Amino acid sequence: MAERVRVALIGAGRIGKSHAETLAFRVPGAELVGVADVFPDAAKRVAETVRAPKWTTDALELVHDPEVDAVAIV
Repeated sequence: MAERVRVALIGAGRIGKSHAETLAFRVPGAELVGVADVFPDAAKRVAETVRAPKWTTDALELVHDPEVDAVAIV
């Protein structure tokens, strides 16, 4: 079985939500592990929608997270 790439998403606006859904549900081998946005309600809402375990208003928290392999900025 191929290894999963754990991805964090920075940006939870309209386009961010679309990318979050793509990463979480349509990209084989990707696992969306966190969402960051300056607006806490947006970060939390998108993370809950795609079942990402982490959300934050501090993007650097996800950038420096050792459980994150890649970061998508949208």
